[in-house]
Amino acid sequence: MHSDRLLLAETLIAVLDTGGFTTAAARLRVSQSTVSRRIAALERRLGGKPLLTRNAKWIAPTEAALTYMRDVRAVLAQLD
Repeated sequence: MHSDRLLLAETLIAVLDTGGFTTAAARLRVSQSTVSRRIAALERRLGGKPLLTRNAKWIAPTEAALTYMRDVRAVLAQLD
C-alpha cells in the first residue's frame, strides 16, 4: 500500500532530521518502539539493507539510506 510506504519514509526522514528515535517519536507523536519497528520494516522492504549506523550517542545514515532519501525527495519534489 502506498500510504504505508509514505509513512515509513516519513519516519526515516524524522529520525535523520532529529538525530534520534526518541525525538523522531515525539515529532511523529508515536512511541519510540513504533519508530524502531517502522525503520526495521523499511529496511526489510529495501532488501534488508541497514539504513542507519547507530551508537549510544549518534545515528548516521548509511549509503543505502542516502540513496533512498535522494529518491524519496525527488518524488516528493515532483508531487509539489
